[in-house]
Amino acid sequence: PTAVRKAGAEATTAEVGAKFAESKAISDLEQAGWNIKKMQADMDIAKQNARIAAMNAATAREGNSLKKQELQLKVSEAIQKRDDGIRGKVSEVENARFNIDNLLNTADRIIGTPRGVVESATGPISSRMPTLSQDTADFESLIENLDAQAFLSQIPQMKGTGALSENEGKKLAAALQSLSLKQSPGQLVGNVKEMQRLMLKARKNLADKFGMPENVPDTPAAAQSTSAADIDALVKKYGGK
Repeated sequence: PTAVRKAGAEATTAEVGAKFAESKAISDLEQAGWNIKKMQADMDIAKQNARIAAMNAATAREGNSLKKQELQLKVSEAIQKRDDGIRGKVSEVENARFNIDNLLNTADRIIGTPRGVVESATGPISSRMPTLSQDTADFESLIENLDAQAFLSQIPQMKGTGALSENEGKKLAAALQSLSLKQSPGQLVGNVKEMQRLMLKARKNLADKFGMPENVPDTPAAAQSTSAADIDALVKKYGGK
């Protein structure tokens, strides 16, 4: 009897897994290039699928037609709740990657700034001098954008999605808060590169955890790349395979 019950439970779970792949929320993701197996493995979604499987098993055992209909309605409601949760999770994850790409874009532009321009804006002396060139003013504006509180406010969301660990979130916050044009050119660019490293890792973490499709963010480095080899290198750089 135990083996029969176990086999029945496994069959019900497998059936729920098959229907999960057929749901509108998941089929839309699959068409968009998501790895739905990774989404299915998400702890919250796995719990909901297990609950739906148990509810299906109870429905199958119910002999009273009226109660059976009531259970079927509850199953439908549970499936709808799960699918709504998936759409909410997808929106949250896509927003997290959008924020990551914004930071990467700014970091790429800073790192790609000519050394002479960086030197004209940084250091204990140059940072106090009047800004006389448009290139220098543009670079100073990039640093101000990266130093904005908006980026700091996004760190909790990135940690919440699993893109950053607690320790990585602290490192990123420290790097953002330490930006100053009074620093030496090397120190300033080094801090920006550390942010970029953490953001690249966060981007890859999101793809690995939720099965997001691989793409290249809209950054200056991506815009300047046209060959297949360049695009492949960028995909790897930004967390792809």
